[in-house]
Amino acid sequence: MVRSAASQPRPELVALEAFARRQSPAGKLQTYCRRRVENAWMRFAVILLCGGLILAFDGPAVAAVTVMVVAGGEALDCLFLRRLSRREGDPGRIYLRMASTSALAAVQAVAACYGLTVLLQSIGSAGHFFVSAICLGLLLDAASYGSINRGAAIARIYVLFPFLLGSHYAQWLTSDAPTFELILDMMSVAVLVYFGWVFLHQGAVNYRRRNAAQFAQLKQSEQLAVLNDALAETEHQNRQMAMAVEQASDSVALTDPKGRNFWINHAFETMMG
Repeated sequence: MVRSAASQPRPELVALEAFARRQSPAGKLQTYCRRRVENAWMRFAVILLCGGLILAFDGPAVAAVTVMVVAGGEALDCLFLRRLSRREGDPGRIYLRMASTSALAAVQAVAACYGLTVLLQSIGSAGHFFVSAICLGLLLDAASYGSINRGAAIARIYVLFPFLLGSHYAQWLTSDAPTFELILDMMSVAVLVYFGWVFLHQGAVNYRRRNAAQFAQLKQSEQLAVLNDALAETEHQNRQMAMAVEQASDSVALTDPKGRNFWINHAFETMMG
């Protein structure tokens, strides 16, 4: 059975509905799940790198346990998100699913902090900046998902940021380095965190602006499509009226204000010769 063109939805309306679905809580959750799973290989690469460093400094036993714990937390998060991204489910349970992703995000962040703690203990004070850089990268990665899953982003930040500050505070208390060097280290981390926040904040603002501009463009396209349909319908009616007047048996003539004919139908032409 072939559907008529009139019964099919307009492309503009379909695009607007698709945009609304993407911006809904369920659509944002789907986007979050898909992006986290797609970028998982980068996090696993960092886990293997850190595991190699622990292996070099502390031996295979400690490295194996650490990699199992950290990679296990990451794998648990990714497997759950992969399964969640393939299920539409009941929209009424969307907030329960978002809470589940936030809980798993906290578990994954705790596992990451455990791995960073072991790495810091293995390398010693020489690896403090390296561990801080990884922790800061995890913080920025977590914050980058704030626009589509705020709960999961906050859960990771609440775990990772205290670890970052605590590791520096512990070094400050135990290190024999001059105080001004430790202060400079902490100021460096604070500056990096600030610029990271500025970058992510500007990215979030641009994200909202792009969405607003895209919504306005789609809405304008829909309105133009409605006007075009109305214009096409008016033109169709005008053509039908013109054909009716042209084929009418009565003579019809259209004149300008000066009384000159500028259009006559066939009946008028036959009558007047």
